[in-house]
Amino acid sequence: MKLMHDSTPTPRQITRRIGSDTATVEHVLELVRAGRKTGTFTLPWLAECGAEELAGPGDTLVLTDFAGRPALVLRITTVSRLAWGTITAADTVVDGPGLQDLASWRAFHEPYWNMRLAPFGLVVSEHMPMHAERFELIGLPPRHAAPVPFT
Repeated sequence: MKLMHDSTPTPRQITRRIGSDTATVEHVLELVRAGRKTGTFTLPWLAECGAEELAGPGDTLVLTDFAGRPALVLRITTVSRLAWGTITAADTVVDGPGLQDLASWRAFHEPYWNMRLAPFGLVVSEHMPMHAERFELIGLPPRHAAPVPFT
């Protein structure tokens, strides 16, 4: 987050796709649209490796469909810094039906993040830093918005 002269953070716009395949991405977008998913989790390790940008309170998060077309516009309301091993059901409640239970959340996310971390020689660990981001839906992007390339 960039700081202005008075040390007030300047909100940024971050583009992100949540999910590793079309069906998952579309399911996540529907949960957010319906207000059933109100937060997500990011890994500072991926940001340090240049694979993901961390959001801060006040930042705008543009979620895309699998093809990279902007689908939803969110505002990050809070970010909590946690370790993988300290996450509780009170944290995972934001992640939508089926993943609100801590055991289900871990079972789903550990293989996903291990896949994302593998190219950097990293694996999920109890002390791995995480950001729990809560958000609110603030709008839909223009229909003509261009796709965003993802690597």
